[in-house]
Amino acid sequence: MISNPIFGILTDAGYSRKKLLFFGIVSWSLSTVGTYFSTNYTGLFVSRSFVGVGEACFSVIGPSLLGDFFMETERTVIFMIYNIAMPFGAALGFLLGGWIGEMTTWRIAFLICGFPGILLSFCVYFISEPEIGRYDNGSSNDITLLESCKLLFTNKPMLVLLGATVCFTFSAGGLADWLVPFFHRKFGTNIKYAGLLVGIITVIGGIGGTIIGGVLANIMKLRMRNALFGVSCIGVVASVPFIAISLFVPSENTSLILILVGQLLFWWSSGPTDAIVANVVHISARAKAYALYHVANHLLGDSISPIIIGAVNDKVNDISLSLLITPVVLAISGIFWGYGWIFLPKQSLVTSRNEETEEFVVYGESSENSLFD
Repeated sequence: MISNPIFGILTDAGYSRKKLLFFGIVSWSLSTVGTYFSTNYTGLFVSRSFVGVGEACFSVIGPSLLGDFFMETERTVIFMIYNIAMPFGAALGFLLGGWIGEMTTWRIAFLICGFPGILLSFCVYFISEPEIGRYDNGSSNDITLLESCKLLFTNKPMLVLLGATVCFTFSAGGLADWLVPFFHRKFGTNIKYAGLLVGIITVIGGIGGTIIGGVLANIMKLRMRNALFGVSCIGVVASVPFIAISLFVPSENTSLILILVGQLLFWWSSGPTDAIVANVVHISARAKAYALYHVANHLLGDSISPIIIGAVNDKVNDISLSLLITPVVLAISGIFWGYGWIFLPKQSLVTSRNEETEEFVVYGESSENSLFD
């Protein structure tokens, strides 16, 4: 969370994104390799902390760079593919890391998993970096840092998006941390087996939901106003009853199926999210917008939801009731998505600043209230 704003400011200030990305990937990979050499808790803590620096770099600069490689009409599909890579990579890491660790030692697992990133970082270094705002109106250096920050906090689509994604991340993070104890306590499932089951349905839900949401948003963008908000709203709202009912059914298998369906639905919002940021934020503040997005989601979302659920569970001593917080907050996320779908101006896109009035111009606004075109 500390590194996100730093990379956002550096990127919007005009520093080479591919060089910053190269630094982030190398930092990420070397810190993973460095875990092999850790001999105490301090060494392990430091090496794992620098993984966060690399992740912060990639999460801010990656979408910003992709946004300039592709036009607005292509971004939904591109960000869908980009977001698929994360759950796929996580699953691959768990499988390979576990297999290598079991065959050798956990140290060797970190050593082997870290080196591919170092090799891939050179692929990033030698790419041809696109001009910032290549497919958008306006220049990348026409506003100050203060102006760009003001622009972010007065950008209504961005604020609505933050409300939706913070609530979504709160619920997703709470479920990720507490589903294994839920199955263990409610159904007596072995913890190791429960972890495997939860991991499988999370990966399937994350990859499948991201693909479905991205494809639907891309299909519906010519038929539905604010399709990125609309598709996300439908998926998140539809997931709420499945997640809620899964917490109280008497059958473990039924609960697993309901949670899987719920995850397939609420991950619809994954692909459209990055595309929305790229489409509605002025190019001079776009990287800072991604930084704000990640800081807000972690600070107000998945970093506090497991603690809150645990505190509630200590009071009520009922894990099903405690986890009921997650579908409730998902419903609130759906309200934000719905507001963006129905009430935000159609195709609102901040593109440039009027040189005479010093005000930002928003193109493509429409007062039409129909949900479908």
